[in-house]
Amino acid sequence: MQLWVDKHPALFAVAYGLSLFLTVSRIASWWSGWAVLARRFRLRSKFIGSRWHFQSGQMRWLCGYNHCLTVGGNSEGLSLSTSRLFRPFHPPQFIPWTEISFVRKRAFFQAGVRYELGREAPMPLWVRERLAERVKAAAGQGYPVETLD
Repeated sequence: MQLWVDKHPALFAVAYGLSLFLTVSRIASWWSGWAVLARRFRLRSKFIGSRWHFQSGQMRWLCGYNHCLTVGGNSEGLSLSTSRLFRPFHPPQFIPWTEISFVRKRAFFQAGVRYELGREAPMPLWVRERLAERVKAAAGQGYPVETLD
């Protein structure tokens, strides 16, 4: 093995970097709860509605997605996806509003909204208040009225 690495150091570095990136992506998907949500809410068709790219959010256990989320909303639900670079182990999702509750909450000295995604095994998603207001406007009457206590 060492002889091969000595002969192909650039190829080894690329393979090592790629395997490290994929491992971290898989762990982040599990750690954040994205993988759990994807089992039920994987987006199977093209999302039709308003979308905002390069958004930030925080999921469970302080797993942050900084400037790599695409968040969308329409009258039927909430769309979540990551930028293409982070797609491995993070498939796009669509969660119906009937599966979402929320509460306004400050986090890290910023006003925001914490969504609970899914009724069976709820996963938190905290976003800034400005993004939540955009999603609410795009959802119209479909936006959930139930709030968490």
